[in-house]
Amino acid sequence: MAERTIVLISNDRVLKTFPDVDGVCRPVGYRAESVSGTEIAALSHLSRFSPDLIPHVYWLGENSTSCEKVDIGNPNQFPQIVDLLERVQAVPIEEASLPVARPDDYFREAKSKLDDLASNGSFLGITKQERDEITTKYESGLSSLEIFDSVFVHGDFQNRHIGDKGDQPLLIDWEQARIGSPLEDPVFYALRHPTRGRLIKDYLRRKYSSNPLERVALPTAYETMEIDRLIHIWHWNTFKRSGLVAAAKSVYARAAIGMHLQ
Repeated sequence: MAERTIVLISNDRVLKTFPDVDGVCRPVGYRAESVSGTEIAALSHLSRFSPDLIPHVYWLGENSTSCEKVDIGNPNQFPQIVDLLERVQAVPIEEASLPVARPDDYFREAKSKLDDLASNGSFLGITKQERDEITTKYESGLSSLEIFDSVFVHGDFQNRHIGDKGDQPLLIDWEQARIGSPLEDPVFYALRHPTRGRLIKDYLRRKYSSNPLERVALPTAYETMEIDRLIHIWHWNTFKRSGLVAAAKSVYARAAIGMHLQ
């Protein structure tokens, strides 16, 4: 059964709540979480330009209980996922007050994360030799990312953040939103849901088939972005999470990057 999540916007906080049986929305303490300035900026921009992408945004006083019920975590049919990706990337970016990540920015972020992993030792992190090999591989594909125009990026595009309101898919959790590569969201989705990896690659091949430069650059750009997102997954689960599941994800990311180095 899908988790029922309600998003309330209240000044600088988002409260994720469950509806009681009477349908009244009441905050559940352990589900409340602080909201970054990035998420507030993203929701504000989306509510103005693409309100169909998010649960209805209520800029509320502290005691309001207005809310909108959304089923979160449904897997959705793949055409809906493609439609959602396209709708996110169609959001106008000119007036968005969000971080901007160009290929060099992705590379700098990845190098910083690799340095963190290298400083953590070879058991939980990586050796300095591994770091240097990954950095060299990443850098060799960096120019391919420059072929693609920047778009609006969700930054954590996966099924657990995709909801249904009737037949209309929408998204929650925009704290990693930014202006960035059009490959970031689809590649991350493919990594989080490997059974749909081939479908994502087929979708991207069709999408960029009409532009010769993009068509030629796509295989290398995809591989480079996959390395980038695997570094992100590896770093996140090493430093931001704990437990067996996080450890397993770190091992998976490390092994997957190793396949690119062969």
